Amino acid sequence: MHDEDMRVGMVWVRPYLLESGSDAQELLHAVVERSSYGWDQVTQSLIQLCLNTMDYTARRNTYSPVACTQARQTCTRVLQTAFATHEFVRGEIVDQIMNRVVFQTKSHMHFLDLLQLLAANDVDTVRPYSTKIIDALDSISVMSSRTLEGLVRAIAPLFFDDVQFRSSLILVLRKILFAHGVDERRVALSGLFVLISCAAQSLDCEAGQRQSNVRLAVLLEVLGLLRRCLTQQPEIRKAAYDQLSTLLDEPFARNNAALLSTLH
Repeated sequence: MHDEDMRVGMVWVRPYLLESGSDAQELLHAVVERSSYGWDQVTQSLIQLCLNTMDYTARRNTYSPVACTQARQTCTRVLQTAFATHEFVRGEIVDQIMNRVVFQTKSHMHFLDLLQLLAANDVDTVRPYSTKIIDALDSISVMSSRTLEGLVRAIAPLFFDDVQFRSSLILVLRKILFAHGVDERRVALSGLFVLISCAAQSLDCEAGQRQSNVRLAVLLEVLGLLRRCLTQQPEIRKAAYDQLSTLLDEPFARNNAALLSTLH
C-alpha cells in the first residue's frame, strides 16, 4: 500500500518499484473469504495481522497518512468479514477491541469505528458478546469524553435492542453522574448526551408502533437522568445546558416534544 501510494504520488519513483502482481487489499479480502471453505487455519493469523497493523499505523509515522488510512480500512474490512464468517473468532475480536478502549491506546478510536460497524451491520451477531462490553463499562470513569462518546455511539444499536445491556449502561452512567469528581461527571454527561441524541434520532426512523413506543420510552428514561443532572452543582448544570442547547440546534431535535420538555 505504501509502495502503491508512492507510485501514484511520485512519477520519478515508478521505474524503481516492482509492479505488484495483485492488490494487497484484494488479496487479504480473498483470503478471509476463502477461509470459510477450508482455510480456517489461517484465520487466527490473519486476525492478528490486522490487529497489529491497525495498532502500528496509529503509533508510527513511518508511512504516508494515505497508506496508513488504506491499511486501516483494509484491516477493518477483513475483520468485519472474519467476524461475520467465523463464530470462533468473534469473542477474541470483541476482547481485542475492548482492551484497546479500556487502556485508550493510540489506535482505540479506530477500533471503536470497527465496533460501530459490527453492531450496526448485525446487532444479533454482536449481542452474545455484550457481557464483554458491559465488563469494560466499569472503566468509564477514567475514559476521556471523546472515548466515551465514541463508545456510546458504537454500542447504541445494542442499547436499543437489549434490555439488560441498556439497564447496565444506564446504571453505570447514573453511578458516575453522581460521583464525587466533577471531571468524571462531565465525562459521563457527554456520554449521556450521545445516548439522548441517538434515541431522539431513532424516533425519526421507520418502525412499527411497538418499536416506536420502546424508542420513546428509552428517550424518556435517559431524559429523566438528564433532569437529575440539572439539579447538581453549577459546573455540571452549565455543562448540561450548553450541551442541551447544542443538541436542540440539530434538525432532528427542533420538533421533538420530549427533548423540548426538558427546558420546562
